[in-house]
Amino acid sequence: MNVIGKVKDSQLARAALNRLLADVDFQRLHAAIEDKSIFHVLGIEHRARSHAAFLAWLLDPRGRHGMGTSPLRRFLLRAAVSAPGLPEGNLQRLDPVAIQSIDLESVQVEKEYHIDPSGGRRLLDIVALLPDNAPCLVVEHKVNASEGAGQTEDCAKWALNHPLTLDDEQYQPLLVYVSQSPPESSAFTWMDYEELLAWLKGLHDLEKTGRAELLLDEFIHCIEPRGESQPEEISGLADALQERHADALAVLRATSDPLGEFPRIQQVYDRALRTLGVRPSIVASKGPSAFIEFMRDTLRQELSPEHWKVVGGEATLMVISLDVQKRLGRADRLRGQFFMDRPVGGRARYAFEFARPLAQEPDGLPARRRLADSFREFFDPDEIPHAEPSNGNTVLRTTLDLPPIQTPLDDTWEAADQCRDAIDKAIEVTRALELHIARWASAKLPGLLGNLKEAA
Repeated sequence: MNVIGKVKDSQLARAALNRLLADVDFQRLHAAIEDKSIFHVLGIEHRARSHAAFLAWLLDPRGRHGMGTSPLRRFLLRAAVSAPGLPEGNLQRLDPVAIQSIDLESVQVEKEYHIDPSGGRRLLDIVALLPDNAPCLVVEHKVNASEGAGQTEDCAKWALNHPLTLDDEQYQPLLVYVSQSPPESSAFTWMDYEELLAWLKGLHDLEKTGRAELLLDEFIHCIEPRGESQPEEISGLADALQERHADALAVLRATSDPLGEFPRIQQVYDRALRTLGVRPSIVASKGPSAFIEFMRDTLRQELSPEHWKVVGGEATLMVISLDVQKRLGRADRLRGQFFMDRPVGGRARYAFEFARPLAQEPDGLPARRRLADSFREFFDPDEIPHAEPSNGNTVLRTTLDLPPIQTPLDDTWEAADQCRDAIDKAIEVTRALELHIARWASAKLPGLLGNLKEAA
């Protein structure tokens, strides 16, 4: 498009925006949409892990919500009514009658439960276990994301091998897939957001703690717009604006970059405009990496704070060895750390390295490389799963396969949630190297640092 064309588009878009912004109903629509829940305020409204953690708390009979076993019982009964037909083999389907035989007070609810189907490794979002560790319920939860390849199929196979026994009969655990799109496996009961909201709102009649009442209302407010039907107030305002400003909206939708010249308007009114079908053009900008942030949060939960400090920027991850840092004394200038940059082309490199030279040896070789050489000689790289040895100041590296993230535009929380297997792989590598680092830092590092300082 030539300059004159761009100017004309900008003028038309401005005139259309002026009409919308001056309409009281548009301001009311904006206010209704921006009435944020605490989940939005904390920036976790799209995080499947946060949603699953809250659901697990509600389902847990031991959760300090004051509702006892009622949320779990109602969830099981709701899922059982719409569960698929008879499972494979000789297992029975867990129906409402059989559920009455479960001692729900003894059930333990686990988050991110590890299983090993078909020789691989997966995480189940929520699992409810009987005292003998037999699962009675498995919940997989997705927020604006689809399942990973074979995810529900693997879970269904695992469930067939982990039946529960009630009154001398064996039953397949209830498998529930909470998402706006159906699961791949026919063994799962599909619970969309409308069904989930019905269960959540049904908990209002139960006696509960004040905190549970508040959190329940906030969570309902967080996910309610995700249902197929918008709240009545929002849909009514949107319909009225669509009719009243059909011409202005048509101009904005037809313009290649309707908000490009008006970044402040996009920042403030983006959600209201999207509700009316006006979307900004997609700009291929790197920006923050959701996968990096997702992985950083996970590592902080999974790794020992005595051995690792997990930090980094918007698009970089650093997992610093505290065993090395304690011995260095000048750790602000030299670190032993795992480093990873944002994913590129469906892959990311997770590597242990020595960064920032403390001193130079007489021949110019950086001290970090000498430390790396010493550490390489101290342990057998074959003892570290999924890793391959490297050279220079990098000791070893692991390639993480991330098929959903091919470009920066794919780097979303939803895509990151589908890459948990890769994060588990990085955790396994880190834990495997942890003991070797601690032993090397104690046995070799003090003397080696003394030589480096003398050389300096």
